[in-house]
Amino acid sequence: MSGKRCMGCMNEQKAQYTVCPYCGLKAETAPDPSQIRPGTVLAQRYEVGFALKIGLYTITYIAYDLQREEKVIVKEYYPSQLCSRVDGGNRIGIRAGGEQKTFYERGLTQFLKEAKDLHSVSVPFLIPVQDVFTENATAYMVCLLYTSPSPRDKRQSR
Repeated sequence: MSGKRCMGCMNEQKAQYTVCPYCGLKAETAPDPSQIRPGTVLAQRYEVGFALKIGLYTITYIAYDLQREEKVIVKEYYPSQLCSRVDGGNRIGIRAGGEQKTFYERGLTQFLKEAKDLHSVSVPFLIPVQDVFTENATAYMVCLLYTSPSPRDKRQSR
């Protein structure tokens, strides 16, 4: 696609905008410093937007799969009490050595195991995990983005 994407909804924008007409994100919105910089491409495939949810151990982002040309969810292992971004970039550094590092590595191993397990199963009520990879000293899992139709969409389809 030739246009620039809104980092809040990953919809393509045909022209410069100050407020996204799809999601309302202001163009000058700055991300939280704990987040990956919007516009970053992970695994040479997933363009990452703003965080949808920041939890205790993970950050969930809206993203765009550049190969399949579809919106996805990227979930990053990021236990905020144990790590932070290094030098304002995307790489993760552990805040302290010793026990902190051990806890971080155990959590990372568990996150990867669960992501790979989910990637290998097909269960009707679970959103399938499409990809699992490591980068920036952490791990990621990728799932399709499922959205329900808005009330306006439902009215228009009648």
